[in-house]
Amino acid sequence: MILFLSHGTPQGHTRLRTLIVEDDPTSRDALMRILKMLGFETEAVPTVAAGMEALANKPAALILDLMLPDGNGMQILRRIRDQKLPIRVAVLTGADRPMIDQASALRPDAMFTKPVDLSKLLTWLRAA
Repeated sequence: MILFLSHGTPQGHTRLRTLIVEDDPTSRDALMRILKMLGFETEAVPTVAAGMEALANKPAALILDLMLPDGNGMQILRRIRDQKLPIRVAVLTGADRPMIDQASALRPDAMFTKPVDLSKLLTWLRAA
């Protein structure tokens, strides 16, 4: 796959703060590098606990894996919805259908399955 990326700030945003909660270091680092190159202010963490702490940094968008080493990413999504935090959430997962259905019940703003179509993920982020 060849991916052409334009440099600079996301359209209509000044360094949109994005949190990535992903335990796979290769995926996490790749997403973080790509988003930073495109002008996003990005923080990436590998666990539910670190994701919960990172919510204090008030991200505008969250890219959230469901299956994490210390729990389920739905815990983070549930907290965002329960506290009515103004964070757009995209679930990015390789989970099975029952887990995807459970996550859907928590109303994420977008659902992407792995491997993710990066152009669709970027379109979603830029639509904030």
